[in-house]
Amino acid sequence: MELDSSNIEMHQQDVKAMRDNHN
Repeated sequence: MELDSSNIEMHQQDVKAMRDNHN
């Protein structure tokens, strides 16, 4: 499955937000 760069960027922001939230 191909992801668009905008979706990847959003996903990375979500991961960062989850990590920040976890800490």
